Amino acid sequence: MKKINKFILLSSPIITPLLTISLVSCIESNQNVLEAEIPGGFKFIPSTYDPKETKTANYIEFLLKKQFRNNEVEKAKFLKNQQDEKKLFEEIKKISEDYKNNKLDFELSKKFINDIKNFYSKNWLFMLKNIEKFNWQHLEWWKFEPTENAKHSDEFLNKLSELSNADDYFFYTNYWDELKEGDESAESPNDVFYLKKDKMIIRILISKNKEGNKSLFFDKIILFPKARNNKIVIKLISDTVHNAIIHGFQAGYNTFEKDIFKNFGHPALGLLLVKEIEGENNENK
Repeated sequence: MKKINKFILLSSPIITPLLTISLVSCIESNQNVLEAEIPGGFKFIPSTYDPKETKTANYIEFLLKKQFRNNEVEKAKFLKNQQDEKKLFEEIKKISEDYKNNKLDFELSKKFINDIKNFYSKNWLFMLKNIEKFNWQHLEWWKFEPTENAKHSDEFLNKLSELSNADDYFFYTNYWDELKEGDESAESPNDVFYLKKDKMIIRILISKNKEGNKSLFFDKIILFPKARNNKIVIKLISDTVHNAIIHGFQAGYNTFEKDIFKNFGHPALGLLLVKEIEGENNENK
């Protein structure tokens, strides 16, 4: 397999040039090339060649390899635990219902959100393979916490406070569009990846510990509800996080407020909850 740019995994579509922004990049362009093979880690034998299905399977296999490395014993245990999809579905359905029924109770909702996120970490393969059974639900509009040297503008925060919650967002296939390593990965305690489907991006963290099991965590589940199309540029998101969060540069906050908002609308953070029956025929707005 020939080498490709560090941000592109497999045959992701060519992205239109990014806006010219003055952001710091601390990773050489020829480093951290992501490579994936047609999966053998779980039972996947397509009857006919489907590029979307194969690409999705490659992304999943890459994440499996990144988390478990050469630990085939732990990998086999994980894969076995993911096989009983009926049981896993009932488990996340129960937690989803508990959360929905207690949204107004701060302490209870906080507990159930934590339970949901723990489920994602333990059962991320099940989640990714069955994404069409879930829908995204709003938690809060995304913003960066202020630091000593950088913060959001008052104008931006005021606009944010006036926004209504984003509508629920539904998925109708189990295919994923793109997987890229974050520019901030080299300077983070975790390997950082961005996995995209339609207008949603999951920011994934995989621990870098050299000994013991590596954990995989859905750090943020980001939706761009007002984006004109699904062409969300992951590199712009990653560069912005890199500069604002890793380095605490004001430039990162400025890019978040101006370039991201201008191109994709304001991003919101949410949860993936079991799709309600009456929502099956809903359409994303």
